[in-house]
Amino acid sequence: MQPNDDRPLQAVPDENELLKLVDGLIFEKTGKHLNTLQRLLFQGMYDGKTYETIARDTRYTTKYVREVGYKLLKTSESCLRSQKY
Repeated sequence: MQPNDDRPLQAVPDENELLKLVDGLIFEKTGKHLNTLQRLLFQGMYDGKTYETIARDTRYTTKYVREVGYKLLKTSESCLRSQKY
């Protein structure tokens, strides 16, 4: 099957669209929306920032940011694995 060269390119979702998607998936699974730090972590990771930079920008300790980031990624992974496509 030949690709249709006339179709418009699909835009990559921006960070706000992805944040809404992740928040919705996590809410469906846990009944809780992302908190402020989790949102800032997601935005920072989307922008390619390190945990150290995110910690400095948010004034949390790097250790705490890592812990919250790890849990956020594990929860996101679990939500995505349980989705039916």
